[in-house]
Amino acid sequence: MNLIIDAGNTKIKWAIYSGEKQIFKNVCGNWDEFRLDDCFLQFPKITAVIISSVRIVPDEILGFLKEIGSNFYELNHKLHLPIKLLYKTPETLGKDRISAAAGASSI
Repeated sequence: MNLIIDAGNTKIKWAIYSGEKQIFKNVCGNWDEFRLDDCFLQFPKITAVIISSVRIVPDEILGFLKEIGSNFYELNHKLHLPIKLLYKTPETLGKDRISAAAGASSI
């Protein structure tokens, strides 16, 4: 199972996938409402996590995700992707554009 987290400017959206099938999704307004420990209790078979965030992720959450023993990935221009970023300043390329391009390449 995979945990996918998209922390945008106004909402934090997250979902659990088993293979390509979405089995759970939720939306909250801030990190205080995001019950990460409950998520792992409800779905103990999570083996990978990817997070894309335009807001600051609290150290407690990043630490928890890194310590649980799963594969943890933070979406940014340095992540190994199925596309090559040719943007002149990849560190300024929006994460939403990076994920959209990576997703489109898998179609």
